[in-house]
Amino acid sequence: MGRWWPDPVFGRGYPFLCVYAPLLYLLATPLLLAGVSPLVTVKILSGAVIVVGALAVHRLVRRRASAPAALLAAALYVYAPYLTTDVYIREDLAEALGFACFPLAILALERALDARDAASPRAAGADAAWLALALAALGCSHNITAYFGVFFLALWMLMRLLFRTTSADGVRRAALGALLGFLLCVFYAVPALGDSKRIWIERVMTGYYNPGGHFLKPLSFFFDEPRWQMRQFLGVANTLALLAGLGAVAARRPAGQPLGARPPTSRTLAVLAAAGVALAFVIATRPLGRGFVKYVPLANHVQFPWRLLLFAA
Repeated sequence: MGRWWPDPVFGRGYPFLCVYAPLLYLLATPLLLAGVSPLVTVKILSGAVIVVGALAVHRLVRRRASAPAALLAAALYVYAPYLTTDVYIREDLAEALGFACFPLAILALERALDARDAASPRAAGADAAWLALALAALGCSHNITAYFGVFFLALWMLMRLLFRTTSADGVRRAALGALLGFLLCVFYAVPALGDSKRIWIERVMTGYYNPGGHFLKPLSFFFDEPRWQMRQFLGVANTLALLAGLGAVAARRPAGQPLGARPPTSRTLAVLAAAGVALAFVIATRPLGRGFVKYVPLANHVQFPWRLLLFAA
């Protein structure tokens, strides 16, 4: 695919593939070349985002909990207000790909850290390969989503280490998968970094795109009135599920499931998920988010801090 597209901006052209993550175009191009109309292509990819993401969430929870719990988790994911906003209102299809790629990355990371069949080199290679592919998909889906996804994946792995729910072999598999995933993104990331010096990046970081005007109030993170039909909050059902999960953990339910069990239990999964929501809350709300965006390198590229609802969902 050419890096300069001649038709956008009233025929002046636009360097999409110089600075934009390429996964959307890699997925859409075969459909377009096969004769599928652009509108139908958008509908197919939008539906695939929801289906793939829901299946990944279901599988992730089913590894630790019962079948009803996994179905409920998938339903909460599909219901997530920001998912419906991204797909149906904003139609930010590139960012919406993160709703599928991020759960896949978490699932692959969990597989690697569990390090099942520790004596099998073939199993170790498969775990690392799945993680590499999932991370590469996330890295090529949407620049901002990929950048902030690193923080959430790192937090997930750090807490697994703190709870001692993984082994040295699991850490090695995860590290190998992360390295391979990074290398799979080099074909796009290195040229993009080189081209960044030729771009007036200030245009997408100032004025309306300055993140300072888009932080959420703390309570608005959980529920608020829609603005311009966009539902930029976690949602009542998801918030209640979060509180119920933490309540069960505090009450030591289910019984006989320690947080430090190996492999991890449903209680461990609930704590890990709550930590992810807490991190999204810190970055997306004021005043804490202002400091994060100001002092963490590249975090000021977020433009709209409510994007972090993707990870909370």
